[in-house]
Amino acid sequence: MSFPLPTSAEATQERVQTVLGDKVMGANTHQDYLTIEVAAGDLLEIATALRDDPELVFNYFSDITAVHWPGEAQEYEVVYHLRSIPANRRIRIKTRVAATEPVESMTQVWPGADWPEREVYDLMGVQFVNHPDLRRIMMDEDYEYHPLRKDFPREGL
Repeated sequence: MSFPLPTSAEATQERVQTVLGDKVMGANTHQDYLTIEVAAGDLLEIATALRDDPELVFNYFSDITAVHWPGEAQEYEVVYHLRSIPANRRIRIKTRVAATEPVESMTQVWPGADWPEREVYDLMGVQFVNHPDLRRIMMDEDYEYHPLRKDFPREGL
């Protein structure tokens, strides 16, 4: 059985809301790009649902990034960018975590998340649970700092 794929950000948002329900804590669309906010503990379930739903088919992991908000209880904002190749749709997933709170690795859903997650770990300090090889990718292994954090000294070390 084949279903028509959503062709607009609004239709995608409706389907995402139907599939994920109250796991979506917030959603908005800007320039045809849907952004949803979710709890970190739900990421793996949400990622799997977005990939496997026959009307969404977010089958491509584009990128991951993070923002450091020092002084806030949940100081990391982790942002995933996904793409549905069949529907030519994009979605951004945002979650917030404390510095000591790990995030589930998306390599279980999209193996291509491996090196991008390592980069976020290396440069920001976000810990990814169940990552197959979480180690530094740019900085020396014994380097103590994460240079893209906002509390990194501007003068360098």
